[in-house]
Amino acid sequence: MTAFSRLRVVRGVLVTGVVARAIAWGVAAGLSVLIGAAIVDARIPLALGTRHALLALAVAAQLAVTIALLWRDRAATMLDRVALWVEERHPSLAYTLVTAVETRDERLVHPVDARPWPATAGRRAARAVALPGGIVMLAI
Repeated sequence: MTAFSRLRVVRGVLVTGVVARAIAWGVAAGLSVLIGAAIVDARIPLALGTRHALLALAVAAQLAVTIALLWRDRAATMLDRVALWVEERHPSLAYTLVTAVETRDERLVHPVDARPWPATAGRRAARAVALPGGIVMLAI
C-alpha cells in the first residue's frame, strides 16, 4: 500500500470520526432538551402545543449542533490538512509528507513510514467519539 493510499485511509477514518462525533453531540443536545422538558412536564403538566414546540426545539438543537461541528471540522476532508495532522503526530517525517502532497510526488515518503498512520487516526477518532457517545448512552 502506498503512502498516499494510506493517507486516504487516514482521511476516511478521520472523516468518519468527525461525522460520528458531530452526530453524537447533536443527539446529546436534542436529548438534553427532551429530558429537560420531561422533568418540567413531570412537575407542571405542559400543554400539548408546548410539548410539540419543545420537540421541534430538540430536533432543531440536534441539527444545529451537528451542522456546526461538521462545519468546524471540515478540514478533515482536505488531504493536505490530513497530511499536516499526520506530520504533527509523527514528527520523524520532517514535513516530507506535506511536501509530497503539495508536489503530488509520492516518492518522497517511504511506504514503510506510513504503516502506523491508520492506527493513530483510529485511536483519535475513537477518543473523539467516546465522550459524546457515553453521554448519549447515559441519557438513553
